[in-house]
Amino acid sequence: MTESGRVLSSVPRVPLPRLLCIDDESQILDGLRRLLRDRFDVAVAVGGQAGIDRLRSDEAFAVVMTDMRMPDVDGVAVLRAARELRPETTRVLLTGQADLSAAVAAVNDGNVFRFLLKPCPRDQLRAALDDAVEQHRLLRVERELLSGTLKGAIKLCLDILALVHPEALSRGARVRRVASMLAAKVDGVEEWTVEVAALLSDLGAITLPSAVLTKLHAGAMLTLGERQQIDRLPVVAANLVAAIPRLEPVRDILRFQRTHYDGSHSPERGIAGARIPVGARILHLANDYDALESRDVSLNARFRALRASGGRYDPVLLTMLRDLVEEAAAPTSAASAAGSLMRLGSVSVGLIFAEDIVAPNGIVLIGRGQEVTAPLLDRIGLFPGSVRERLVRVLPPARVTAVSAPAVNAPAVNAPAG
Repeated sequence: MTESGRVLSSVPRVPLPRLLCIDDESQILDGLRRLLRDRFDVAVAVGGQAGIDRLRSDEAFAVVMTDMRMPDVDGVAVLRAARELRPETTRVLLTGQADLSAAVAAVNDGNVFRFLLKPCPRDQLRAALDDAVEQHRLLRVERELLSGTLKGAIKLCLDILALVHPEALSRGARVRRVASMLAAKVDGVEEWTVEVAALLSDLGAITLPSAVLTKLHAGAMLTLGERQQIDRLPVVAANLVAAIPRLEPVRDILRFQRTHYDGSHSPERGIAGARIPVGARILHLANDYDALESRDVSLNARFRALRASGGRYDPVLLTMLRDLVEEAAAPTSAASAAGSLMRLGSVSVGLIFAEDIVAPNGIVLIGRGQEVTAPLLDRIGLFPGSVRERLVRVLPPARVTAVSAPAVNAPAVNAPAG
C-alpha cells in the first residue's frame, strides 16, 4: 500500500479546465461554483463589465458562460467581447430570458456555442460545459496544426526560392524590412500577412530564366517578351500560395502587388485606390523603393522618382515611408554599419549577408540581405573551395534592418518600370 501510495502521489495532476461564469447575482455565481468545482477551475465575475475586464486580463479560459440580462453590460456584449478578445474560448449563454431576439443576437454577435435556459438541470448543464471544453480543445488542436502547416509551407517556399533564385530571396528580405515599417504604422493591417507576402513577393520568379531575373534585379533594359514574363509574376506567386491554408490574405496581396493606385496594371477591372488591398499597396511601394535603393540612388533622388511617377502609389503611404526612412536614418558608426568579415565557409545560421556573393562568371550566388539558413549552408558546402574561402561581409541577426545599399548622389532617375 505504501509503495502503491508513493507511485500514485508521483503522478502529476491534470489541471481542471478553466471556466469563467458571469452573472449580476452573486448568489447564482456561488451556486455555480459549488456545483461545478469538482470538474472545473471556476472563476466568477459579478456583472458584464467585470467579466469583460477578466477576459482582457492575461488569464486563459476554456469556456465563458454568461447571463443575458445584466444592468451594466448585457450578455450579447460580453459574448461579442469574448469573441474578439479570446476567440478560442468557447462561449455559452445561460439565461432566464427565453425570447427569440436574445437567442438570435447571441448566435449572430457572440457566435455562442450553447444557449441554456434557467433553471438548467444539473446533468444538462454539466454535459453542455463538457461539450464546450471539448470544442475548445479541438479549436486549439486545429490552430496548432494549421500554424505548423503554415510555417512549414512558408519555409518550404523560401527554401526552394533560396536554392533556385537566391537573388529573389535576398530581395524579399530587404523588401520585408521596408514593408514591415509601413505595416506597423497602418491601422487595420495584419503585419504578418504583409511580411510573408514581402518574403514571397518574388516566388513567381522560379518560373523565370536566370538571365531574365538577373536583368530585372540589375535594372537592365528588358525585351518585350521578358517584360510580359515579369508582368505575370504576381499572379503566378498568388496561384502558388493559393492552396496553403490561412494564406488567403497573402494571396490577395501578391495578386495585386503591382496594381497602380490609379487602377492601371490591375489583374481585375475596377480595382483602384482604397479598393486595392492595403497590404498590396504597401508591398508595391516597398518593392519599388528597394529597386531604387539597390541602384545606389540617393535618398532624395529615390523619393523624387517615386513622387514623379503619377498615380502609381498611395500618396499617404508614400509620405509615411519618407518620414519612416528619415527617422530610421540615424547616425551609425561606419564599423557597425559595415558588418564584419569572415570566410564564407564559416558563416552560421542566422547571420545576414551585407553584400552580394558573386561567382567568377558574374552569377549572383547569394544576394545581399539574405539570411543564412540550414539549406543555404548545405548549398554553400557545394561551392568550390576557392569560393568558400572568400572573405564576405555579414551582419548579426539584430542588424538585418540595416542591410541596404550605400546612398550616393546620383542624377534624377525614374521609378522602376512596371
